[in-house]
Amino acid sequence: MIKGYFKGIANLFSQGKYLDWGEYERRISTIEGLTFMTKTCQKAVQNHWQKEGRKW
Repeated sequence: MIKGYFKGIANLFSQGKYLDWGEYERRISTIEGLTFMTKTCQKAVQNHWQKEGRKW
């Protein structure tokens, strides 16, 4: 999903189209949110397996 956001922005640049600043901020905050969720989920899975006595 994060790759899709970057590909979308890169595609717009390659076509010579530019977004207004608010749209860039929205996309960046979405990417930051997705990254945070991914890290949080990975940490939760890691903690679960540590409780089970298995290595991540």
